[in-house]
Amino acid sequence: MVRERTAELELAIEQMESADTIIDRWTLDGVIHYMNDFGLQTLGYSAEEVVGRRSIYSIVPDDPERLAEWFAVRDQLEANPHRNVHSELQCKHKDGSPVWIAFRNRPILDADDRIVEVFSVGIDITDRRLRESRLAADNRRMVDELAIGREIQLSMLPDGAPEFPMHDEFTVRALLEPAREVGGDFYDFFLIDDRHLCVCVGDVSDKGVPAALFMAVTKTLIVSRGSNDTCPASILRHVNDELCRRNDQSMFVTIFIGVLDTQTGTLRFSNAGHNPPIVRRADGNLDVLDPRHGPVAGVVEGFDYRSDEAVLHPGDQLVMYTDGVTEAMDPDNVAFGDDRLLAVLGGPVPDPTTTVEVLFDAVTAHAGERDAFDDVTILVLAFHGQGRLPSAGCELILDHDRAAIAGALDRLEQWMAERDTPDEDRRALLTVADDLLTNAIEHADGSAPVVTTLAITDGWLEFTVSDEGSPFNPFEVEVPDTDAPLEDRRAGGLGIHLARSLMDRHEYDRTSGRNVVRVSRKINGAGGAEQ
Repeated sequence: MVRERTAELELAIEQMESADTIIDRWTLDGVIHYMNDFGLQTLGYSAEEVVGRRSIYSIVPDDPERLAEWFAVRDQLEANPHRNVHSELQCKHKDGSPVWIAFRNRPILDADDRIVEVFSVGIDITDRRLRESRLAADNRRMVDELAIGREIQLSMLPDGAPEFPMHDEFTVRALLEPAREVGGDFYDFFLIDDRHLCVCVGDVSDKGVPAALFMAVTKTLIVSRGSNDTCPASILRHVNDELCRRNDQSMFVTIFIGVLDTQTGTLRFSNAGHNPPIVRRADGNLDVLDPRHGPVAGVVEGFDYRSDEAVLHPGDQLVMYTDGVTEAMDPDNVAFGDDRLLAVLGGPVPDPTTTVEVLFDAVTAHAGERDAFDDVTILVLAFHGQGRLPSAGCELILDHDRAAIAGALDRLEQWMAERDTPDEDRRALLTVADDLLTNAIEHADGSAPVVTTLAITDGWLEFTVSDEGSPFNPFEVEVPDTDAPLEDRRAGGLGIHLARSLMDRHEYDRTSGRNVVRVSRKINGAGGAEQ
């Protein structure tokens, strides 16, 4: 019986000898009884180096992991000798390089069903395995890079539980859970000045890396424009125009921007195609801010967005979110929806942290085991009522550009007006500030910014300008003779003369490599105390 089966195999081998197929016969102890010429050529050996020897001394790699794979094939054959065993094994070329072969192993049995030999037919799959290995390495690198991208993206977002030590009028809490490693949702909040807080939520049309990049650009544009603009419609117009000019991929983003007057509770808002936020009133009622003021951003350049107003009362919360909340699907393809959202937000109003957590938990429970399709973003702004005006002063940082002075003066005037500073004192301070800032920007060395602060302390307006210019005390400049004819007057010095005339105190210091000029005026004072 064994001889008959062996003869059949030998006949089959002769018929297959010309094929590009590796053929060998071997025993369970690993001795190779036969290998065809193609197999020998593929592995680089002569017949004398292989036939009659244990494969462990020739074609089997000297590696514990690879040896275990070969032994596993033998164990499977012994466990069920009536079944063919398929395997993909790494072999060793004579030059030491790896050769991957896919084997089909057929046992040859004696009359007692014991394995006498194993007949194997194999094909060289080295190229395929190398491609798979490179692909696996590329995938690992991509996963690592996406993980880094996720960290970078999330690091661009402000802390979801921020502290505003000088403001007890409001609390902000936020959460963003990307559906993939990186996504297109974003949120942000920042103080435009001592009185106005900007909050925004957005959702880019795409997913993955392109959406993350578009999100980063959008968020940067909002912060850049919003740093000195309290009109949400104006911020949105600027962002939309900039996105339209640099949008070769035809992407777009929905955005909701709100600016809260923290002293009055007035919320000015503008919505570019985003989900309508909900005002959660202290008494449990819900108001949906459903006006939309224009299309999504990044599509129609020059669009004139509008804005609306709502009033937050003490105890109210503004709940903002992206469509990853309402469009979250359960295993039966049922969306979370607006009705569930309103049901979760109805009833007694907890603290903003609990609002975020309860809403997110509700969305997660609804989705169950189903993977999230879209990012989930929630931002809650709680208004507590008028607090205290910050005792800290107003600080501005100006680049070396005279065009920045006008905006700085507007900001200083607004800051003084909010503190009911008399008109005469405001005008005097702004006149002096204009001259000091112009001198600093025109004459300071290097690219370091000019820093200016304005504060009210014990009834005094105190204004400071510092720069990294060469040491220079402007108050040592000779006072010009204002009675002399114009053609006889020495150039310069008029600005310092104004500072001396309009301010009550003035001083110069050189600190940490910076010129520091400080002038003060007694509010409602006559000025000129130090001529």
